Amino acid sequence: MNAGLLEFLSSGSVFGLVAGVLVCEALLLVILGRWLDHGIPVLDLLSSLGAGLGLAVAALLVLKGGPPLAVAASLCLALLAHLVDLFRRWRGS
Repeated sequence: MNAGLLEFLSSGSVFGLVAGVLVCEALLLVILGRWLDHGIPVLDLLSSLGAGLGLAVAALLVLKGGPPLAVAASLCLALLAHLVDLFRRWRGS
């Protein structure tokens, strides 16, 4: 495997990139939805992306040796966002 790619993956930078992409995606979808006068409801969007963001932050914290309480909090927030997402989807179907 390419040494640069291996360093990128093992350093945790990939999770920072994922978190940045998720935040940009959320902003873009909210702006686009308002501009087009329709789109994904903000709570649906935030709950879906929040679960992924919580997991990315938890993985980054683990790789960087972050405090276990911060890892646990990030995972709990990811779980909460996931449960909100599931509940809203279940009610919508």
